[in-house]
Amino acid sequence: MCVRAVCCFCAFAVITHVVAAPASVVVPRPDLIAKARVGELAEVHASWWGFDPEDSTAFLQSALSSGMRRIVIDKMESPWISRPLRGASNQTVVFEQGAEIVAKKGEFMNAGDCLLTYFRATNVTLRGSSGSGLRMNRWDYHAAPYPRGEWRHALNLRSCANFTIEGMSISESGGDGIYVGVDEKSKEPNRNIVVRDCTLDKNYRQGISVISADGFLVERTSMNNTKGTWPSAGIDFEPNHPWEVVTNCVMRDCVCEGNAGSGIDVALGPLGPTSPPISVSVVNCRFSGNVRGFRFSNPFVGANHLPRGGLVTMTNCLFSANKMGVQVLNKPLSSVRLEFHGCAIRDSYPAVSLLSRDEPIDGILFDGMTVDLGSAGQWITRQDCSWRPSGVRDISGRVTFRDASGERSFILDEDWRRSYFGEPSPDVHSVFVSFEAVGVVVHDDAPGETRQLAPFRIRGAANYLFHTDGACKVVFGSRIVSLGHGAKGFSVKAMKDGHKIAEGTLPAPNGEIVVDIQEEGFYQLSVSGRFAFVLSSANVPTALYLPETGQSFIGGGAEGSFFVPKGRRFILLAEGQGEERCALRICSPDGAEMWTEDTISGLTPWVSPQGVEGGMWTLKTSRPSVGKFEDHMIAIRGIEPVLFLDPGRFWSQGK
Repeated sequence: MCVRAVCCFCAFAVITHVVAAPASVVVPRPDLIAKARVGELAEVHASWWGFDPEDSTAFLQSALSSGMRRIVIDKMESPWISRPLRGASNQTVVFEQGAEIVAKKGEFMNAGDCLLTYFRATNVTLRGSSGSGLRMNRWDYHAAPYPRGEWRHALNLRSCANFTIEGMSISESGGDGIYVGVDEKSKEPNRNIVVRDCTLDKNYRQGISVISADGFLVERTSMNNTKGTWPSAGIDFEPNHPWEVVTNCVMRDCVCEGNAGSGIDVALGPLGPTSPPISVSVVNCRFSGNVRGFRFSNPFVGANHLPRGGLVTMTNCLFSANKMGVQVLNKPLSSVRLEFHGCAIRDSYPAVSLLSRDEPIDGILFDGMTVDLGSAGQWITRQDCSWRPSGVRDISGRVTFRDASGERSFILDEDWRRSYFGEPSPDVHSVFVSFEAVGVVVHDDAPGETRQLAPFRIRGAANYLFHTDGACKVVFGSRIVSLGHGAKGFSVKAMKDGHKIAEGTLPAPNGEIVVDIQEEGFYQLSVSGRFAFVLSSANVPTALYLPETGQSFIGGGAEGSFFVPKGRRFILLAEGQGEERCALRICSPDGAEMWTEDTISGLTPWVSPQGVEGGMWTLKTSRPSVGKFEDHMIAIRGIEPVLFLDPGRFWSQGK
């Protein structure tokens, strides 16, 4: 309120600022707590332990740890300010209308600090009403002095059972609004989790992440305005390990709007042939104003990585005004089946996008799909990077398509598949050179000298190949870069012909790897960990192996080389992740720039021309012109998939 002098006849008055009385500290009520403990009262109030408007962590934690069956979070004069809290089993926690637990500013410095965590908890209900729930400070965690991370969840469930969350508002987390994950010790999935009548808004990574659950229901819930880091979805079903499960999961009468990623993601990368078949059913939901309405992905396609069986169904769902309606990435016939029943896509282009990295997209039913674009265009687009000669056999259904030129209906039968998908794709696959084969020539312009390597920054795990011309001590320099969980070591193994010859743990942040070699030959160096790894120097010829499913990188930027036999056609595949992108340049042996992309966000292939020049080609990654230089993937097919890290040290098939 402004301060002004008001004159009236010779008298005046001054209206001063009206200052609200500060929220006061509440005196504890141990007498009431004692009555509740002996059964005279059916519930306890958190305020009976006390309230401090600056920091009420101790009072809230005492209430949650009290063992009482019903706890009320009172509506106070100001929010309950708290540091990380731990919940307990066999409790109903009721938030009065308008009662909020809010993350304390300046706290949550560890990248994995969560506002409220439950480990292996059973029989829990969190019940809110209008304006009550959990709130954090999303953008605080995005800048110094906070270490970057995407794991500061508002509600963190680990291997819980019979857990209900209803009527809660959960917003502004530094990770997920609700994280349904696994306790790494027990590895048990969550069971019978219910999220009902909740609002998840403005969270940093996802509204909800479902990592492992057998029995999960979310209904009449909105998951909106997620933005901050990839994937930025409303809800994401994404296991982290092959032993995790996504079964009996139902999403009903929900809304996902305004998310910087997908409304709903189903991302099954780590699952494999031994994983339990997944089952996800989405019914009567609306997805609007997102980058993608729905995305399904198998990032790691190949014999050892495909989840077998399972079903994802979308029934009576509306995808409206998304930048892309439905995206299906790497879903071969042998993987999880997708079915759309009575769904509609409006004002989203492309309406349906199919992208295949390995085997052709297959096994999708569009039953009574309606697509209304408003302007002229195709209802389905396809980018096929499949290398195996396998035709599409099971994309079927009935689609009604409306655009500026009118209405058309398509029966997706064999004739339609043949006319749209054409002939099977060419058999261009990875080539693996037998290192014992005649004609493999090793080049080393400075034998025994330790030299710097191209500093490609590996995400998680990698395999390097190296060669020695006899018994020697091989020395590698290395560097580990923390990604937010703190610095921990990498496990290291050296192998020859599939047999381990040495292993150890590499400490952070810098370390030296020394391997005593007894004979000439090619060897493998495997590293794995949770962070970013750089092999920084070596005294022998060394290359990074690029697996058929792609090598994961994070930021960094470097230039390496790869050998192309004369005339051999090859394909390079690069992929970013939403806002996490890279730039890429490919040059031929004479230095000619053959391909340049300054911003790679989605799956992006490049096919070499016919009759290419033979020799050492170069590949350089760098910061994109738009977006963050973070997670990206690179694969090479059609030639030996290795990237040499020193231009003076390499091997080739022939001279």
